[in-house]
Amino acid sequence: MNKEFGIVTFFCLMLFIVGCQVANVDSDNEIIPGVDMTIENPLDLRKIYIARPSVIQRPTTAFLPRTYSAQLEIIEEVNKILEEKINTVIDIEYIPYEYRDEEILTKLYANDNIDIIDYPSKIPEPYIKDLNIADLTDILPVYYPELFEDGIDLSNTYNNGRIYDFPTIIARAFRDRLCLIIDREFYESAGSPSVKTIEDIISLYEFGVEHKNKEGLSFLDANVNRYFLCPFPFILELYVQRNGYTLLSYSDFYAEKDGDIIDLLETDIIEDCYNSLAYLNSKNAISSNRVDRVNWLPIPTNKFPGLSMALESFNTLSFYSMGEPYEFNRLYTSMFIGDYEPYSFKELNSRRLTICNNGNADRSVIALRLLYEDRELNRLLTYGVEGKHYRFVDGHIEDLWNEAGSVKNWWLSIINNQHFVSMIYSPEGSEQYVQNLYNSPKQIFPGVDNSKLNYTSIIKNNKEMYEIISQRSEIYWTLFTYEQVTSKGITYNDIIYNLDKEEQRTLYDFIKEYIDRLKNK
Repeated sequence: MNKEFGIVTFFCLMLFIVGCQVANVDSDNEIIPGVDMTIENPLDLRKIYIARPSVIQRPTTAFLPRTYSAQLEIIEEVNKILEEKINTVIDIEYIPYEYRDEEILTKLYANDNIDIIDYPSKIPEPYIKDLNIADLTDILPVYYPELFEDGIDLSNTYNNGRIYDFPTIIARAFRDRLCLIIDREFYESAGSPSVKTIEDIISLYEFGVEHKNKEGLSFLDANVNRYFLCPFPFILELYVQRNGYTLLSYSDFYAEKDGDIIDLLETDIIEDCYNSLAYLNSKNAISSNRVDRVNWLPIPTNKFPGLSMALESFNTLSFYSMGEPYEFNRLYTSMFIGDYEPYSFKELNSRRLTICNNGNADRSVIALRLLYEDRELNRLLTYGVEGKHYRFVDGHIEDLWNEAGSVKNWWLSIINNQHFVSMIYSPEGSEQYVQNLYNSPKQIFPGVDNSKLNYTSIIKNNKEMYEIISQRSEIYWTLFTYEQVTSKGITYNDIIYNLDKEEQRTLYDFIKEYIDRLKNK
């Protein structure tokens, strides 16, 4: 591949203004940090070459040609906008996925024809030292100042004080909001009730066990493979929220309330949760992990076998590709549970995009920032071309599946969830929820970044504390398998019988001291 460089010398690069005023880029906003756009033709024409490991191979398209063709259609539309805004186009070279190893990376990094490498891993130190990877430390503040705004955790970005990966801004919920997925016929037969509390869920469950569908089958009955999919972490989360606590850790049973650290094993919450699960299991229609999928994601091809009702995280439901979304939407409905608004934080993800030092580093940063921040561009890269790959139904997106499948989220490295559009199966209020994560981050402890509250690494380096906390982890994993445990008649007291309270108090003091240090920084 030969690069197409413009003849015009890029003198205006000397005029870059560090810290110029910027706003979020959208289709109507052509502000480019570091570039004086008042100068006529300030940017020469550039082509940026991007290498992506993929199952799609080029130049031959014998494998998955339709998928390859769909992605080319998207890139063609993307390039129209890029050329208009920054006089730049991109070209993607697909690298066979099975060769995504050190040998192929070494060849790519040494290849002057590659400007950007999309590789989902932290760059090993030897590559940084020996190959032509661009040092972005001084470039990013000029061309991407949004990365350095207050409230963004930069800790995972630096490597020995320097930045070698292109980072993107991600807003995360400290604990994601939970959703209920339920069979539409089941839900409508129950009178389409408001479902906000644990009690509401239990009432629905009881209705499902006691009533039948149009085919004469109980809405919930293990004997006919119709379950309430209820993973322990999610039901635990709901019990914690009901009592006004914020869960700090699933497996350790620590929470926050009114600025204090709470040991949940010293409350009635875990026992109440366990007893409810024992009751639900006695009705023979509940499952902790009936679906053999990561995070229990329901992806039906018709009626999903074994699923009548399920608890699921919003992130999993909304941001993973859903097989046959129109069919899923016809058969199921989803809704948020409760009024809980999660605490959130912003951090930088720097595990994928690497820029080579081939003379195009500045332009590569400019282009990647635009792809990420520009609403129109990013939605193209997330959902595809309207009318070809998706359509709007009552303001919600519906994937248009064909022989190529779905293009949704096809380029994960560059997806900006801030531009999220609710899918036809998304719970009501989804877009506002995502916007709140980005625009209204909330701290659990005032002055403490939520991303710093993970004390696990501190404990792992302390043998005594690690041994003590392991007792709590054992309890968690026992409760995780509540179907088997409750069926054997094991009580909650049986599970926590061997817990040494004096040792647990020592652990509590250790964690509290750690949190207090964060507060006082």
